[in-house]
Amino acid sequence: MSLTGTVAALRGPSASNHDFWEDLRGLIETLHVFSKIDDLAELLHGNELVQAILVDGSGMTVEEFVRLTQDTERLVADRDIPLICLVAVSFDKPEALRPDAILTHPVPADTVTAQIRSLIRLKARRTESDVRLAALKDLGIEPPRPVMPVSGGQIDNRPCLMVVGTRGNFSHIEAVLGSKMQIVAALTADMANLYLSWRSFDMVVLDQDNDAAMDTLVLLRANPTFFDLPIILLTEGLDRETTREAYLTRANDVLTLHSTRADLYLRLTAGIRTRRMERQTQEMLLRSQDALESADGTISAEAFRQYLQHAKASAQRGHEPLTVGRLTIFPLDDVSNAQRPQITLDKSALRIIRRLVRIEDLAMLVDGTGLITVFPGTPRTDCEITINRISAVLRNTLVTLEIGERPLRLDASAKLSAVNTPA
Repeated sequence: MSLTGTVAALRGPSASNHDFWEDLRGLIETLHVFSKIDDLAELLHGNELVQAILVDGSGMTVEEFVRLTQDTERLVADRDIPLICLVAVSFDKPEALRPDAILTHPVPADTVTAQIRSLIRLKARRTESDVRLAALKDLGIEPPRPVMPVSGGQIDNRPCLMVVGTRGNFSHIEAVLGSKMQIVAALTADMANLYLSWRSFDMVVLDQDNDAAMDTLVLLRANPTFFDLPIILLTEGLDRETTREAYLTRANDVLTLHSTRADLYLRLTAGIRTRRMERQTQEMLLRSQDALESADGTISAEAFRQYLQHAKASAQRGHEPLTVGRLTIFPLDDVSNAQRPQITLDKSALRIIRRLVRIEDLAMLVDGTGLITVFPGTPRTDCEITINRISAVLRNTLVTLEIGERPLRLDASAKLSAVNTPA
């Protein structure tokens, strides 16, 4: 499935990776490729909504690539557009670059589109977090403070990096970032898996032979708990076969053993910054929902009105859809339970529904209205698919309404309303 929407890209006029760009055009609905930043500026000032920007360093010197990236960062400084750098050079000295992600050539086109999708999802979650916090502010409710600040803060909140392997590059990595984060060494993949079950890490670096590194990568990605954990491989060389295999096994980036400290610093800080932003955003989404709800697990009609007002304004600014659903929950196979108070059925269903919707979707009980679900950035047709999935799971899940009672199955129907539909 191609990535819907518009992506813009900047590359040098002498770039020779034409096959890569042909593959990318087949994966993105609308891809604008420019060689001049003025052309990008003109696109951004138009009416077309750009979802992400790529800067490709193929065919450029280090100085040209750094200058183009910095010019792009200044251009989008007041816009919330993910920036991804495709690197084909080594940095000999530290550079002041702050992209959302860095990928090393030769990188497959589908890896780039996967990275774009991930950053678009993060942007949607951050927007929804801002909407909830704005509603809390209007209601005079103290907004939650993040336990996981993006840039650390407390000494025990510093980013934490794990280096897996025995090739001796731990001291090299520690020399680059040892004062800025906690670094833990794991000699084997099993040891890494064990450490990851004990605590949260912001990134993993695999300092192993290529075959062993691939095995470790497969092991970690097989655990659903670590599916989004940033992992970087240090390989003996950047040959096309090894690099492609690493990316297809869902490595976040690939570097060589000869990478400079500047290379390591850029890759590690960019990946860790984005990872911590994801973790903070998820935390704020959950805690702000808790703050909107009262002690009995419902949100007042006034609080929901304030929230929906901000959500609609945000959808209109971003030219994105917004759909709201009013769900009716009813017993599927137990007539005697049809007389139960609706609130009992709603609360039992809500626990299941919250596991079936995205973290940026809002699902809660609204006082005087019932079970409401809000789907930011989602057209009504897609919401119908989600409601069908919720109904199917409820019909096949036994729910105990009260202790000692026979479990029963529930079902759901929904009345969906498109609050905002982009033209």
